[in-house]
Amino acid sequence: LPPDVKLFRLGGGGSNKVRPLKVIFPSKELASAFVNEFNVGKRNARAQSISIAVVRDRTLLERKHIRRVYTELEERKKNGESNIMVKYRNGIPSIAPVTNRSVSKTNATSSGATKSN
Repeated sequence: LPPDVKLFRLGGGGSNKVRPLKVIFPSKELASAFVNEFNVGKRNARAQSISIAVVRDRTLLERKHIRRVYTELEERKKNGESNIMVKYRNGIPSIAPVTNRSVSKTNATSSGATKSN
């Protein structure tokens, strides 16, 4: 990490929950490069059990869109639709039907494999 990076622990201390680490880079370019390099390195790593995730900040517009998609999902489920889920394509969430592949991923996650964000 560059020497002028700021690090902060988020959340309250004293609990047993995972507390994310907020990293502030001096420029947007350095932040983007770090996220990209980390994710490429993680994909190429032999040990796929790495439980660290790095994500960039979402813009206000992106956060509103994500909130809108999950609200629509809940409304559609309340109206009787089933077998639908939020699916991300190229980082953009949308509502999609549940497929056999997504069911097997959900079962793998619920049967012991965990994903940490």
